[in-house]
Amino acid sequence: MHFRLSPEPHVAREFLREHHRRSPGSMLLLVGECRVDYQGRARSTLDWGGRLIVLKGDGTLMVHRNTLWEPVNWQPPQARVEFRVEEGELEIYSRRPEPAEELRIRFRTVELLTAHVLHDDAALRMVGYESDLVDHLEGHPEAIEPGLVILGRERETKSGLIDLVARDTRGQTVIIEVKRSPPTPNAAYQLHAYLLDYKKRNAYAPVRGILVAPRIPAMVQTLLQSLGLEFREVQMPETRVDDRQRTLDGL
Repeated sequence: MHFRLSPEPHVAREFLREHHRRSPGSMLLLVGECRVDYQGRARSTLDWGGRLIVLKGDGTLMVHRNTLWEPVNWQPPQARVEFRVEEGELEIYSRRPEPAEELRIRFRTVELLTAHVLHDDAALRMVGYESDLVDHLEGHPEAIEPGLVILGRERETKSGLIDLVARDTRGQTVIIEVKRSPPTPNAAYQLHAYLLDYKKRNAYAPVRGILVAPRIPAMVQTLLQSLGLEFREVQMPETRVDDRQRTLDGL
């Protein structure tokens, strides 16, 4: 790690030029009083205040205030960054060609400047998405109920797509709605709507409805029972690599 405490503008500029994109894992952190001007798909000005600036080796730039998790301004990877001294003040200029966006950060003072080289090739692993839980239950229907046989997936109705359709040991059709997080009352009404759609097309066929989730709140359990529906709490043991991480463009 390299650092400078309260550097003069010219010293800070040369430090940034030396260490930015020095290696693929480079990361720069700046703490100081700055003003931020953005022009692109909209225009904004963030007046003077103490902030943390994060600049990564891929061009990603983020401006953080002392509250909340989301950066107040940012530029995505591959933005071009320049370091200048204008009228005795350090300036970071970031430009993105398409769509055309510019971000200027001007510093009255820089309190701390650090440069790091981070090595991180690990994959982000998360508890399964909802579709992963459906996959798991489709391959292991006994986790819901012994003897259950899956007949289909994502069956279309007027009220939406049924996650799983199965047959129980008595030959009854079972409609299964899956949630990976604790369901709300809307999930119970959704499952109930699926059963009503099914009964309209199959008036005399017996049908059951089961809501499946890792945890089901007591209020939702009571509502399900009042609607003549069932529930099962099933844990999802697998994990998967998250290759769909959202970029800052989506914030």
